[in-house]
Amino acid sequence: MCVSIFTDILQIKKPEKDLLESLLSAYESAAKARGFEVQKEGRTLTLKGERISAILCIEFGGRTDFFDTITYMGSAPAEYKILIVSSNARSLPMEAAYTVLKKKLMVKEKWMLLDIEGRKPPMYINWSGTQQAPGAENRERETGNRSGPPRYESRRGKERGRPRRKMIYGAPHERKEQD
Repeated sequence: MCVSIFTDILQIKKPEKDLLESLLSAYESAAKARGFEVQKEGRTLTLKGERISAILCIEFGGRTDFFDTITYMGSAPAEYKILIVSSNARSLPMEAAYTVLKKKLMVKEKWMLLDIEGRKPPMYINWSGTQQAPGAENRERETGNRSGPPRYESRRGKERGRPRRKMIYGAPHERKEQD
């Protein structure tokens, strides 16, 4: 039951019109089909099942709305927290949200950050060992995307091949020698 609801949520695509209401009804019907009891409150769905509980919020607002939503979700008593964002909205990028949740707030619950536009792969926090949701390894193989913020190679590796030059100090007209 747990794995299937998250794969169902990932399969839902952006609707053509009535974005917020269409998304909420699609997520609600997917949860009810899996046997969850669903409570709707504004842009939030609370899902209660036999073994798990989850909260799903849709946030397309600005930075303050985004932080209010994260605070609200953090105080909700649910094991799984799903935040639906849009890469078109003027809110925090998913990478920044990932960093805030993982490094600053140090959340203990399992979080899923999902871009409804489909431009960025889903990001997972505190999922089993690999930081991925169940079934995510299959999507990674299919799409070539990995979860989590992008990794950048360090500059230190690039600088090792070049010889280091010593700084020479002195007036421009003086003769200087390097040690």
